[in-house]
Amino acid sequence: MNFIHTPYRCGVALREDIFHRQFEVRVTGMTEYPEDDPVYGTYEREETLTVCTSSTISGAVEKLLRLSDTNNWPVRDDEVDYYDFDLGHDCGPLSFSPRFAEIVDRDNCRALCGEFTDELTWFSPLTSPQDVVMLKAQQNALYEDASYEAAQDNYSTARRLRARAKRLGLFLVDKHYEGLSEVRDLATYCYDRNDVHSLW
Repeated sequence: MNFIHTPYRCGVALREDIFHRQFEVRVTGMTEYPEDDPVYGTYEREETLTVCTSSTISGAVEKLLRLSDTNNWPVRDDEVDYYDFDLGHDCGPLSFSPRFAEIVDRDNCRALCGEFTDELTWFSPLTSPQDVVMLKAQQNALYEDASYEAAQDNYSTARRLRARAKRLGLFLVDKHYEGLSEVRDLATYCYDRNDVHSLW
């Protein structure tokens, strides 16, 4: 059995099969489903898909870009039968619209986060403790506002506020990766304390 030294942990060697999947890419977005009665069309719900694995962060980015370019998201499981005999039609997912992505290591630590708009943009991780405190305060305020709006039955407004809070969280990664040169080279979008516009 072969072991390979990982460049991400000093003095650590991983079993070869683990090395080649030490990073996992998760994409969160809206999945479209058919209504029980087709006359009512479709509905959407937020879901997170695990779309690929890689031995490096850069490799994970490359694989994700290929999926994005081809719009070939693994939204349907080939081993699942989505046909509902009572309803008489396929009730499985129809499509997937990605919103943001995160690359995590085998310990579930965030290494890099990105947003899908016109193209996939990677967020530059925060390294300043002051900026982290400011960002978390903004997040908490948005979540509090969202809770208030939900209590008033303003669900669409609440969802937008939660989306803003989630978007801010894309700047936060594990301390081990925030200053890594590979991550800094990939990340192009920097934190702006006044930038809390909605992702959705």
